[in-house]
Formats: sequence, C-alpha cells, structure tokens
Amino acid sequence: NNIVTVTAAQVDSTNTLPQGSPANVNVGFDGTNVRFTFDIPRGNDGSQGQPGNNGSDGGQGPQGAQGKAGDPRSTSRTSLAPPTASRRTSRST
Repeated sequence: NNIVTVTAAQVDSTNTLPQGSPANVNVGFDGTNVRFTFDIPRGNDGSQGQPGNNGSDGGQGPQGAQGKAGDPRSTSRTSLAPPTASRRTSRST
C-alpha cells in the first residue's frame, strides 16, 4: 500500500444546476491536493417576504431646462383682482 500525504483540500468550483437535477461531486488528486468540484441543483423558490421599510428621500434634483419664451405680441393679461360691475351709459343725440 502506498501512503499519500495530503497537504490541502481545495474547492475548484461550485456549479448551480437546473432545479430537479441530481447533485454531484467530482474529486481529484493532483499528487498533493485533494480537489473538489460541486454540482448543486437550484432549489424551489421561497414564499414572498414581508414588505420592506420606506427608504429615505433622495436629494434635490437638478434644475430643469428653461421654458420656451412667450409670444411678445400677446396682449392677454392675468389679473388677480376680482371682477367689478361696470355701468353702461348711453347718450342720445
């Protein structure tokens, strides 16, 4: 019988397989190290978790672009004063 001294064990990779696939482990020996490759199938999806807390407000956004200039020929004006009753007078000639 040959006695081999192993100085280390190393995991070379862990692979995720499609759900329902069989798990597998490949083991190799390079003369000094035992080397492993694990193939693990994906599990079932879990149930929906509880809603998280609201996050903090974001910072102020950048200033928007300047709006389009109005038509200088426009004569419409906005008045904040309430409308007043007007009297009409007519003259007979």
